[in-house]
Amino acid sequence: MLIDLAARLSLEFGKGWSVRQLEYCCRFYLSYPLLIGLEKSNALRSISANPPVGIAGPNTNAVRAGSK
Repeated sequence: MLIDLAARLSLEFGKGWSVRQLEYCCRFYLSYPLLIGLEKSNALRSISANPPVGIAGPNTNAVRAGSK
């Protein structure tokens, strides 16, 4: 089943859809149950808007003062 799905996804969307990648996607889906119940379009946005204590917020990749 995954072999067929990987082939169909690769034809439709291009490289990157191997059986191993689909297994990783499945593991991610099963490992983060909090994302399952949220609306897909707002899931990451709502989580990143309220990061847990000790987790950097949305400015994680901001340029530091004095660095170029």
